[in-house]
Amino acid sequence: MNQTDTQCDDIQQAIAVNLKLSGPQLAHVDGCEHCQAVRSEFIRLDGLLAHSIESRVPAGFADRVMAQLPALSPYPRHGGDLINDRLLTVFSRSPLLQALLLGLGVALGVGHIVRFFLGLFITSMAAAL
Repeated sequence: MNQTDTQCDDIQQAIAVNLKLSGPQLAHVDGCEHCQAVRSEFIRLDGLLAHSIESRVPAGFADRVMAQLPALSPYPRHGGDLINDRLLTVFSRSPLLQALLLGLGVALGVGHIVRFFLGLFITSMAAAL
């Protein structure tokens, strides 16, 4: 990347964030097609946004949006969902069930580790014969 590319990148970033350009930067833009194109596009975009976006938020807008949030769900509610919710509630409040599930997970994990090492041992013994 040469110095002109770096200068163009810096100037185009300044245009994008609407910073005031210095004299040398303006002189560069006047002589650079790419920077002129970027400036023209941002001027056009700013004009479109100025005419299409209302600057004031209507009174009570945030309250109306927040009131609708609990009602929105990506998953439809079915009768089975209520049963699942109750089971999850019981499970989350039961230390005994949690301990049983944890113990089962640990036992299965240890069993897989033992099976892995036995597999290594058996295959190495078979190869030695």
